Amino acid sequence: MLDTCFILTLLYDKDPKNKECIEVLSRLIVSGCQLYITDITSAEILNQIPKKLFQNDMRYRIDKVDPVNSPSNVDIILNSFNRHDRKLIKEKRLEKFNQIQFNKYFYNLSKNPWKKDLLKIYYSKAVDMHSQMERLLKFRNISIDSRCISLAKELMKNYILPVNDSYHIACAEFNGIHYFITLDSDFEEIKNTKVIILKI
Repeated sequence: MLDTCFILTLLYDKDPKNKECIEVLSRLIVSGCQLYITDITSAEILNQIPKKLFQNDMRYRIDKVDPVNSPSNVDIILNSFNRHDRKLIKEKRLEKFNQIQFNKYFYNLSKNPWKKDLLKIYYSKAVDMHSQMERLLKFRNISIDSRCISLAKELMKNYILPVNDSYHIACAEFNGIHYFITLDSDFEEIKNTKVIILKI
């Protein structure tokens, strides 16, 4: 089973772990491994891609490349950010971009009938990228059902594991999946599970 962070790293060639994750994925495919994701992983990926696309667009002046969206739309979106976040972007403080609440801004824009179309290209591209990835990698989706919930709750309680991570491991264990590939160190504390955590 693949974690969201592993899959997202595959999509962004500027990620420091990109090459390593591509190599791991290639080995999995060559060896004939079946790749699994949960419904939550799919949702997390679809939630992250629009923000990543926009973050790349924010850099269009710095990198001197064409943005996915029109430059005027990128500027209008940026103008909806608060003064502090606009300052971080204007000063090109890339290391601080992870502090910006993109979800909040995207949510507010999506609820504004005059501005929500500014985001359309990001959501359309996210769906296209996700669909293409599903076709190429032939994921099997594991759905969360009521039988996994009690195991996920136990994992949360015993290991103070975030909710989504608990569900990933519970689904893997319940469905007899032996390995979980992640970049995340949250899983290191888990001891009593049949799932082997492979941290890249």
